Amino acid sequence: MSDFKTLLSIKKFVSPHFTKAKAKDTITTGAKKMSKEKVDCILVYKGKALEGIVTESDIIRKVIAEEHSAKKMILETIMTPQIIYIDADESLFEAKKIMEKGNVRHLVVKENEEVIGTISASDLMGNL
Repeated sequence: MSDFKTLLSIKKFVSPHFTKAKAKDTITTGAKKMSKEKVDCILVYKGKALEGIVTESDIIRKVIAEEHSAKKMILETIMTPQIIYIDADESLFEAKKIMEKGNVRHLVVKENEEVIGTISASDLMGNL
């Protein structure tokens, strides 16, 4: 089982290309970064501390659908502060279980307590 877990470990499929923003950046700034980097989530930092995550869905549901101004709102107001992490050595199957249990579509991947990337439900669908 250990070899199977290694074969399908998150580390082999994690997107090391992730975008960061400051908690006080506007939604517009965050969305532009996401668009430029072609990612569907952004990690929100206060100083060096990861404080939350904002996804495309958050922007649609919490800003656009509510008819707020993306130029006036800051990322901190719509971010999800309860970040769900997964260790890089865990399997794709474990990632799927964690996403289902937490009702989330993105996990932040850590290796030795350092963020090395993100993995999304769509990433998993392409690899399971």
